[in-house]
Amino acid sequence: MIRKFQPDFILRLKTGHFLVLETKGQETQQDETEREFLDEWVKAVNEHGGFVKWQ
Repeated sequence: MIRKFQPDFILRLKTGHFLVLETKGQETQQDETEREFLDEWVKAVNEHGGFVKWQ
């Protein structure tokens, strides 16, 4: 199943880096899965090197 994910906030820092911010109450299994996929995506984008740095 393919689902679209939209983070709560994307912040651009003064350094030019981007920060993906999620606000949650009590974490669910779905939240943990989304975070794992987001971590993989950020790692891939940063390793590509053609974009600004994401955190």
